[in-house]
Formats: sequence, C-alpha cells, structure tokens
Amino acid sequence: MGKIISIFSPKGGVGKTTLTLALAEVLQKEGKTLVIEFDFSPGDFATLLDVDKTKNIELAVVYGLSSAVQKPEGKEYFVVAGGFPETHEKINAEQIKNLLSEARNNFDFILFDIQPGLVERSIDVLNNSDKVLVIIENNQYVILRFARIIRYISTRIKDLSKVFIVVNKANPRQKICIPDEITGEIIPWCGRLHEPWDRKIVFHVERLKQKLLEHRFTDTEKLIEFTNEILRKHNINVSTQYGEVKDGMIYIMTNIQSLDDLLKNRFTDFVTDDISKSRIQVLMCEDKQKIDEAARIQGFKIVLTSYELERYAYEKGFEYVFAGAIEIPKITHAIEDLISRATAEPERKLIKESKSEQIENPEQVVEPEQIEEKPDEDSFSNPVEDSEEELFAQDLKQEVKNIEEKSTATEQTENMQDVEVFISNLSSAVTQLISTEVSMFLKEHSKNMEDNQKLKQEITKLLEENQKLKERIAELEEKLKKLNKIKELITSLAGGLDE
Repeated sequence: MGKIISIFSPKGGVGKTTLTLALAEVLQKEGKTLVIEFDFSPGDFATLLDVDKTKNIELAVVYGLSSAVQKPEGKEYFVVAGGFPETHEKINAEQIKNLLSEARNNFDFILFDIQPGLVERSIDVLNNSDKVLVIIENNQYVILRFARIIRYISTRIKDLSKVFIVVNKANPRQKICIPDEITGEIIPWCGRLHEPWDRKIVFHVERLKQKLLEHRFTDTEKLIEFTNEILRKHNINVSTQYGEVKDGMIYIMTNIQSLDDLLKNRFTDFVTDDISKSRIQVLMCEDKQKIDEAARIQGFKIVLTSYELERYAYEKGFEYVFAGAIEIPKITHAIEDLISRATAEPERKLIKESKSEQIENPEQVVEPEQIEEKPDEDSFSNPVEDSEEELFAQDLKQEVKNIEEKSTATEQTENMQDVEVFISNLSSAVTQLISTEVSMFLKEHSKNMEDNQKLKQEITKLLEENQKLKERIAELEEKLKKLNKIKELITSLAGGLDE
C-alpha cells in the first residue's frame, strides 16, 4: 500500500509547490510516485510541467485515477492537474475515498499539493494522509496564520501527531521561531529558483525526505501549547478546549448559496448568524440603498457589487469592494486580513515595531538575497541565538517616533510578499492562457497543413489523370485520323469500281 503525504501551507508564496515537486524528484528514486494538485485556483502544474489541464482532479474522481494521470516530459513521476474554482463543490467524500484507495493500490508515494484556502474535501485528504507537511516561513505573520490553521484543523482531523513542520527560506543568522521539539526540518533560502527541481533545493529536500520517512509522530501537546501561546500573544481567544472560539466575528450573506457555504466552512471558527454581534460583514449590495444600509452597520465591510456602484461603495469607506466577477481567493484573502485587524490589531503594530527595530539596528538584519548560496553545506547548523522577545517583538518598548517618515515604506514592505504572490499567480494565469491559445493555434495550423497536403496530393493525382486523359484523347484522335484516311481510301476505291 502506498503512502499518502499531504503538503499544505497557511499562506501562499512560501514555496509549497516548489517543495512538493522537488520532493517528487527525490521520492521517485524510492518508488513509483504520483503528485496530485489539489488546488482549485487553478494551480501551476499545467504551466510548470506542460501537462494537459483537462486531465485534472475532477476527471480523476469521476472516471477513475487512470483517466487523469499524466507523465510530464523528462520526469519519472506522474501527476494529476488541479481543478477550477467550482470543481471542489462537485466532489463528494465517497469519490475522495475511492481516489485515495486507487492511488494507494497503484503507487508507492502519493503527494497531495493542497491549496492554502482549505475546502471541505481537503480535510478528507488530510485525515487519510500518512504524513501532513506544513510549510511555513520564519516570520511572525506566517506563524500567526499557522497557529490559526492548526487551531482550525485540530477540530477536523483525527491525528495531529502526523503533522511534520518544515520551515522554508530560513535565514541562517536568525533563530527559528518554532520550537525544536515540533520542527521537522529547516530549509535555508536558496536564492531565486528557475524551476522546482533546481539542484539547490533538491539537495535540501533529500535530507527532508530522509527525516520525513523516519518521522514517527509530533508531540501534539507541545504543538497545541505553542499555537495557543501564539494566539494569546495576539489577543485571540483560546478556550480550554482547543479549537473552540467563544464569540463569532464574521457575518456572511452574499445571497449566493455556494459562496456563502464555502466562506462559512473556510472560516467556521469565526462565523456568526447575528449581524449585530459581528465585527466583519461580507455582503451583496445590488443597489445604492443596500450600500447605504451596509454603511450604517458597525464593523469592517467586504462588499460585492456591480461595476457601476464600485466607486460609490468605496466612497462610503468600505475596506474591500469586489465588482463584477467573483474571485474567491481575493475574497478569502480580504477576510483573513480583516480577521487579523479585528482580532489581532496589536499584530500589525507588532510587525511594524519589529521592522522599526530592524531599521535602527540594520547590522542584525540579513535579507534572504544577501545570503551566500551554499547548496552543498548545512548553512543553518549554527544559528544566532536571539532572545524570544526579539523574535516576536512582543515586548518592544523602544520609541519609533524618529522614523515616522519611513512608515509608508514600512507598510509597503509589509505587503510585498502578498504582491509577489499575486504577480506570480497572475503571471502563471497569463502564461497558461497564452500557452493554451498557442497550443490551439498550433493544432489548428497542423490540421490545416495536413488538409493542404492532402489537397495537394489530390490535385497532383487529378493532374496526372488529366494528363493521361489528354494522352488517351491524342491517341484516339490519331486513330480517328487513320480511320478517316481509310474511309476516304475505301470511298475512292468504291467510286472507281462503279465506273
């Protein structure tokens, strides 16, 4: 029976897909390996691996795994491409169960590259996985999101001990914020990678693979204790029974049932049905009256409306306005941002103070791009032992009034990672679109060339037959001339006999 390994990250842009494909490169040497892109954004496999995006997860659960499995050119492992935003709503638990069973029976290793925004069927995959790799980065924002997602999945999956935490893009001169007891592996910053199977990342994934296969369990109590500590530091309520939330925060009413269900499931810990108790509202506003009514409600607003009313909504001071087509990843990101602001307003101050401290003490900061790339050395074996207070900046008291003019730049820096992820996703989508259009053009062009070739052959054949026909007509004309001469001769002879 094959081993199922799920790879998940609480936030996009931390290197999850890169590590998944690098791990596939390594595991295929140990046994027959399959990578399933459980991403409904859609994901990056079609672009990165140049595979057919129609042979995807939806096809696999409906017609069987064999109908969707592809082997990328030049690779020794197999893949199934991700689906589209509406796909996950069509998949049920029984189909996932059958997919997992078929995968276990046909492959030694099955990797699930799970999208950051968990959907219901993701929980089914996590529950049935032998290992769950959680990819994070060594910064406060990602670790806070990690704590939140662990709290969420702790109520949904049966065994947290199979969680294997990987700290990616680590700065070797900074102490890791995750305790050693629950950290499975640390991978240093490897520079800008041109492809997921770059030797610099594969080198480190080799060791990750070894630790992963030897990993028995994670100390669940210490994992919960750590995540609870993070949540408390950011003023997020944590009840005695892990995973429970005492008060709802988000009121969701878009009048689109599938979207409401998706968002309520995604943020189940925070949802309330009482709009008067909510601090965040996600609303559909079809006209100015609805926008005006929403503006009178206290709290943060996410409004879905038409293009014609977009400007009017922004003038009412709403934090997020989505006009026209619904983009679920953007709405999810907006909700996560507002949760951070509503439940953990000290978090944003904390990050700014931490960055201010770094500006005043630049010698303590080493940007990832400045780290010398040493893929053949354990570059993080001797980290600098910073204090817990410096890492989380929880008790920073130093005045930052003298750097107020730099606040704008600080805020921009704070959002650069999300911008890079957006640009990367946009670039992937554009590349995929162009690739599809070019592929269709080439297929059409090839078909036209074949048709032209057949037409040329038919014309050549007709010309040959025409030439033969002309030659035959010439022969008949020649025979006709001879017959006419014979006729004239006979006629002449007949006249002579008459005389």
